[in-house]
Amino acid sequence: MPHNERRAKQRFPSQLPIFITDNLAAREIQGQTRDVSSEGVFFYVKTWPLEQTRIEIRMALPLGILPAKNVFISCKGWVLRVESEAQRTGIAATLESVTFVNAASP
Repeated sequence: MPHNERRAKQRFPSQLPIFITDNLAAREIQGQTRDVSSEGVFFYVKTWPLEQTRIEIRMALPLGILPAKNVFISCKGWVLRVESEAQRTGIAATLESVTFVNAASP
């Protein structure tokens, strides 16, 4: 039986460093993305305790995506799903209020 994809937005595979601030515990956790869309992101971290947590996300765009160097995406979102694995935890989260931040001059 074919798998029915429920996502409306195209996802782009990417392995980018990501920094997540858990607003509940006020801590920053580093992880790595698996894929990104215009409305969400799936990333891996070592551990994550809660679903439905409000988070802030910061990640660097790869060079060549935009003309400027060192461009970061800063956004807020919600943890939608937590998938525990043996060595890591997968997190599906929404992306809201996305802002592009140029960390240095081109």
